[in-house]
Amino acid sequence: RAWSEAFKGTPREQVAAAVKTVSELQQLECWEELECDGDEIRRYLGTVNNFSPLFSFEKPLKSLYVDNPDLEEVADLDEVIGHVRQADYLAYSTLF
Repeated sequence: RAWSEAFKGTPREQVAAAVKTVSELQQLECWEELECDGDEIRRYLGTVNNFSPLFSFEKPLKSLYVDNPDLEEVADLDEVIGHVRQADYLAYSTLF
């Protein structure tokens, strides 16, 4: 996937785009052969570019929590950010 510019949209749109991006990442064919490129994974995660909707993902997610404090369907903020960080760490580790 090629991104050409930073994501623009409301926090809700960014969260929806992030969910779609993670789904696309999970569907990459490289997972079948365990040949995924760590940098490519990190591009999806937004940790090596600012184009992915996951780039600076904590801010829009926090905004949704503030604007909608009774959202029951939203995952725990710290847990979500922790998963992104862990995935980034594992993807980075594959480079060495």
